[in-house]
Amino acid sequence: MRVMIEDETGTGYPGETGGRDDGADSSAFVRMGTLAELEAKGAINRRILARWVSVFAREGRIYALEMSCKHHGANLGEGKVDGHIVTCPRHFWKYNIVTGESLTPGSPHLRHHDVRVTDGIVSVSIQPMSRRED
Repeated sequence: MRVMIEDETGTGYPGETGGRDDGADSSAFVRMGTLAELEAKGAINRRILARWVSVFAREGRIYALEMSCKHHGANLGEGKVDGHIVTCPRHFWKYNIVTGESLTPGSPHLRHHDVRVTDGIVSVSIQPMSRRED
């Protein structure tokens, strides 16, 4: 299956998922970048199927989550990351990147994506999980 992927510069390119062409494969994964890129940048931000998704490496683990602020949809990938907390660049709402939990009372949580690393390539599931339980 081919999907359109967009990086943080707005450059779009087709991505291969390896999933079924009919869209029925909810376990399809798409390449986000390399481990070397993740280590150099601290995060990789991509727009997949019209949703911003970011990958972070923290304390030996890799996390991927939707990155549109639940307040006004700002790209949280452009926000400040301090430890496990990302702050929205527009109105300063805060989210935990490990759990997806919103630290703003009454705000919905962010959904996580499964992550796979194969031969130094970081890929994420196209479909998000509802909530991370670890």
